[in-house]
This record gives sequence, C-alpha cells and structure tokens, in this order.
Amino acid sequence: MFEAVKNGKMETQSSRCIYENQDILVQHDVVSFPDGTKEAVLAAHTLKDGKIFKTETGATSISS
Repeated sequence: MFEAVKNGKMETQSSRCIYENQDILVQHDVVSFPDGTKEAVLAAHTLKDGKIFKTETGATSISS
C-alpha cells in the first residue's frame, strides 16, 4: 500500500480512526485510483506492546 501511494497508483482521500484501545485500532480510509475509481477501506489492526502486530483489511468500491 505504501508503495502504491509512493508510485502515484493510489491516493488517500480521507483517513480516520474509528476506535482504539490497548488491543485494537480500527481505521477507515477512502482511497482513489488513477482511473477515477474509489474504495472505502476498513482496517482492523491488532496491537501488541503498543505496536501493530497484525492487520486485516476489507475494501468496498464506492461511487464518486
């Protein structure tokens, strides 16, 4: 994902933290692509010792 942003293949439109505690961080992003499509991305990050240990994501195509 970081490489896609760096190479201009994806741009984050908005990003927000939905929920966070010592065990989990839930994040919602809206990303756009060069072809004009957009996706809503939900990520659940499992935290261990204050760091992201594991991440699960899901994306849904959205209209502009």
